[in-house]
Amino acid sequence: MSISMEHRVLAKLNRLNTSKKPGQDEFDAVDWPKFWTAATSNAVMTLTKDRLTALDIKTDIPADILRSIERTKIVNRKRLESFNRFLAVTNERQIPIILLKGMAFGISIYGCKFYKQMNDCDILIRTEDVQIVKDILRENGFVSAGDIGSAEQDLTKTHHSPPFLSLSGDCVIGLHWGLCPPDKDYHPNMTDIWQQKSLLPEFGSHVFRMSWTHNLLHLVIHLPKYKLGMRELADVMNVIDCMSDEELASLFMETQKWNAFNPLYRILRITTSMFQENNYNQLIREMKPQVDTFTILEASWRCSRKKNLFNSRSVICGSVEKMFVAVQMSPNRSTRIHCYKKLMKHLFFPPLNDCLKLTNLPNHPIGNILSRLMSPAIIWHALAQDHGHRFIILGLGYLTIRTLKDIANTVMDTNITEESEPLVLDVMKGLE
Repeated sequence: MSISMEHRVLAKLNRLNTSKKPGQDEFDAVDWPKFWTAATSNAVMTLTKDRLTALDIKTDIPADILRSIERTKIVNRKRLESFNRFLAVTNERQIPIILLKGMAFGISIYGCKFYKQMNDCDILIRTEDVQIVKDILRENGFVSAGDIGSAEQDLTKTHHSPPFLSLSGDCVIGLHWGLCPPDKDYHPNMTDIWQQKSLLPEFGSHVFRMSWTHNLLHLVIHLPKYKLGMRELADVMNVIDCMSDEELASLFMETQKWNAFNPLYRILRITTSMFQENNYNQLIREMKPQVDTFTILEASWRCSRKKNLFNSRSVICGSVEKMFVAVQMSPNRSTRIHCYKKLMKHLFFPPLNDCLKLTNLPNHPIGNILSRLMSPAIIWHALAQDHGHRFIILGLGYLTIRTLKDIANTVMDTNITEESEPLVLDVMKGLE
């Protein structure tokens, strides 16, 4: 199945390697309404518009997309203002901060802090700085989701804190002291990461990014298994393009240290297929003997239907996770019940469009039935890979019992009117 001209041009625009930019003949052959539909489904409208402007390509952009781009920039600007106030304090106190993923890429790759909508600002800090950074966040008006009825964290059992939310709801900061849970099979070397960091002077004298090799490996071990649109894979492709020959030569050995062959192989196969890149085929072949059979077959199945690669981005797993957090965050009974209903609906009865994306099956009656039957198991398996079956079972059990009590109390307390929760509701809207 061939890739359409619209998808071909979209891929080239979102790859910053100037030798891969589209030619004028390709632009002339584009059906622009279809092009912007593809850009929207892949969540790359902002970067695509900026790239077209830089290349002086004139095209009519639909009004709703222009409004969406402007909203994204406004939201990102507000988020960055809150984030910069926090960084001003950590810089003043000389606390080293490593920016993770989009926050680091905006400046170091794309030259624009607003190249896409970012739901949160993820940072990496040293273990010895965890408490002081938490104190700084609270002093600057941030509230931790973990402050609501939770005990003090054991730093040896996890790699990040619950998210910190600004009181205005416009900024979420993810605080990390590791790159993956201690019980996961991946083994990033934190000493190497801190030693090989690079300064990001635009954010201050004590703000850094990881090496490109570490950024790539961090991306592939954390990319949601089915949230694989151009928005996510363009970051992967552009990080690889930033890597030096020396870094590429050492990638196999570094992947071996991290024990990350399965996710790197899968993401590289899908990314190079989407961007029609053949320069990394030798690396992919060298990794293949280290990869399990299921990963090889699943990646091949996804790449076999190239057109589907551009329509396979699903956020349903993330929605389940965020509804789980929202139920826990809310002290408001009616909000908890609403979020629980949405959680169970997305987990066991996801929309058909998401089912088709998860299974990569064709949209016809048999494919629709099979995809609906398979999707709950696929979502469960994807969540279990990140959190474990035991956590999901116990978590759902706890939330179910709590929600049943909430429903019973709501029926009994018919005259009680609860106050609204603007912070929780605003955060929920931002996460959906």
